[in-house]
Amino acid sequence: MADDYEVGYGKPPRHGRFRPGRSGNPAGRPKGPQTLPADLRAELQETVTLREGEMERTLSRQQAILRSLTAKAIEGDAKATAMVLDLVQRLIGPSPKSKRGPEPEIALGSGPRGRLAANIAKVHQRLAAAGALGSPPPPADDPQDGS
Repeated sequence: MADDYEVGYGKPPRHGRFRPGRSGNPAGRPKGPQTLPADLRAELQETVTLREGEMERTLSRQQAILRSLTAKAIEGDAKATAMVLDLVQRLIGPSPKSKRGPEPEIALGSGPRGRLAANIAKVHQRLAAAGALGSPPPPADDPQDGS
């Protein structure tokens, strides 16, 4: 029977066939170039170890960045506060209405809360004007522009 085998189209010689249990493509398909979003996602998912007092915590880089940003916002950094508030608004949405009633308006520039609100508004306008927030800058309320 071994002599009856005819080599030809679709009938490779026995010594050239794939061996049982072996792949015909051992190296596999070559990986293509990674996209920037895929690289960024992979980078942000890697873990880092942070030390908080005596404890060590393992967090993703994304969580560590957010923790650092919110810590700076709490310390009073106006840029960090604006970024946190913008992230909250874009990703979480507006907060539900409070049962206490409407929030009191804070006059920009009056007292420490007013100065902070004014600084946040300025930073937000600068970021929006630079295109960093992805939204068009708010209209200027400058009475000197001649209109």
